[in-house]
Amino acid sequence: MTYDKLSDIDVAEIAKRRSRDPLLYPRRTDHSTEICKSPCPFGPDLQGYWDARHRLFSKFDEGIKVDRQGLHSLKFEAAALEIGRTIQGDRVLDPFCGVGGSAIGIARAGKRVISIDLDKERLEMAAHNARIYGVADQIEFVHGEAVSLMGRYDVDAIYLDPPWGGSVYIDKEWFAFDDFQPDGKTLLAHALKRVPHVVFTLPVNFDLRQISDVAKDCFLQWSYFDDDKLFLTAYFGFNPFATDRAMQLRSS
Repeated sequence: MTYDKLSDIDVAEIAKRRSRDPLLYPRRTDHSTEICKSPCPFGPDLQGYWDARHRLFSKFDEGIKVDRQGLHSLKFEAAALEIGRTIQGDRVLDPFCGVGGSAIGIARAGKRVISIDLDKERLEMAAHNARIYGVADQIEFVHGEAVSLMGRYDVDAIYLDPPWGGSVYIDKEWFAFDDFQPDGKTLLAHALKRVPHVVFTLPVNFDLRQISDVAKDCFLQWSYFDDDKLFLTAYFGFNPFATDRAMQLRSS
């Protein structure tokens, strides 16, 4: 991962660069993914994610449960753990839990997590996966709608990773706040009113000019899959450079 301060980069120049999802369109000439031993049970378009499943969950073969959306929404385990170590405070709200990858990473970093998801079956998968990692007692799993529940909990920070609309997100020329489900600009504004520290994970083709329109400044953390940018995480309200974790890392 690498960090940049938004005000120090040329947002307009970055917005001109097209990016691809290296897991949707992997470079089959390198050795960054596992050799495909079985077809993806959720369809060929997610084969790259399936091949990299042990990077998403190192304990995948110990009984980890995922579904199609959950697999595609996962962050690399190393990246989730690093975000957990970097995010400020002891109690973190994760209103888009999915199958629990980020919540598990944050809990493994020593924090308590409140995880919300509208899909009851996916939330049960997350709780099951948390038990495999031994952190289920650090996570409260809540079934419900994220926006209506965000204001009910006393937390130090909010981690936002709303759905990107499936694998077709990368087909958009530039991903905008209103492409998130629900609207990302509304989510960010609501979160910033609730807590001093907000973390928002964004797709590689997100138009960064939209962040500069809503926030005075933030810090960006780029996560890589080998030499390709995989996603970026925006930190609002605190400076990750101020910690000893603000260094260049590569997901492995």
